[in-house]
Amino acid sequence: MADQFIILDEPAITDKRLDSEELTVGGSVVQRERLEICGAAAAEIATVKNTAPASSAYGVTARTIPRKSGSVLTTAALGIDGVYTQAWQETNDDGVQLVQAVARADVASATGGFVIEETDDDTDANFTRTLVSTSVSAATTTWLSTAVRGRKWRVRYTNGGTAQLSFKVTATASV
Repeated sequence: MADQFIILDEPAITDKRLDSEELTVGGSVVQRERLEICGAAAAEIATVKNTAPASSAYGVTARTIPRKSGSVLTTAALGIDGVYTQAWQETNDDGVQLVQAVARADVASATGGFVIEETDDDTDANFTRTLVSTSVSAATTTWLSTAVRGRKWRVRYTNGGTAQLSFKVTATASV
């Protein structure tokens, strides 16, 4: 369908009228015409149409829509004191600023066993920092959320003293 414009004055050019319809605007009935614009008028309209609006016009401000990328990290059950460690995720690749992780198991985790970590040097464990941690109770879905300031982040889960029969960890990263 062609672009639609409300014509207030007769155009100074002869363009093909495609159709018209009545439209109620503020209690008044007006005629709206849809025209096929060509020639110099088309170029002028294209220039106006492709011009970005001022950010202060009617209080409209353009903003970036945050993107989210979520995935199931693992569903493999852990044995007694077993550990799941996600590979380091590079924030420079996707601009991640926030991470939310979710865990659920049929048995309890180790104390403080569900963590989100960050680092600027993944080759030296001394530079790994725990951003947030908690314990997961048996058969309870547990959520962790945190801002990531370091270059890399990951989720780690340490199981408690009973082998798992069911287990799932997910993570959602937001730009």
